[in-house]
This record gives sequence, C-alpha cells and structure tokens, in this order.
Amino acid sequence: MYGHWLEQELTTVGARVIVALGVTVLKDRNAHPRDALGNVVVHGERLVVTTYLPSFALRAPDAATRERTYSAIVSGLRHAGEFVHERHGSDR
Repeated sequence: MYGHWLEQELTTVGARVIVALGVTVLKDRNAHPRDALGNVVVHGERLVVTTYLPSFALRAPDAATRERTYSAIVSGLRHAGEFVHERHGSDR
C-alpha cells in the first residue's frame, strides 16, 4: 500500500541500510522481532536490520526485560552502523 512512497523516500535519501522497528515492519503479522533479531534481510541493494520498537522497552513489565530489550535495540543500531561502514566506507 505504501511501498511506492517508501521506495521513493529511500531512493531520495540514498538509504543503504534500514533499521526496521517492531512487528509491524515484518510481512508476517504473526512474527515477532525476536525471531528476526540478528538476521539481515537483503532488499534490493539495501540491507534491513530488525529490532524492537523502543516503546516496547519502556512498556516492559520488569527491569530485566527492559534491559534485554534496550540491549537488543542498541545492538541492532550498532549492527546497522557497522554495515554502513563495511559496505560503503565513510561515503554514506
């Protein structure tokens, strides 16, 4: 439904790595981000890294879950940053 607009925006900004936040970005609505964590999906010339929606960490029921979720988010962002540097050097 929004694929055309998203593709146009990604092309305009020159995105090479995408960080997808939360379940809604997954095609399978029954999927959970934890199933995709650590996996990189190639979408055309772009890489997609999936992690938790930050609000999930804020709503976590206990401190241990909040910490695990926060760590997964940070890890996903770092992972994406590494891909940017590996694939394209300093030319972002």
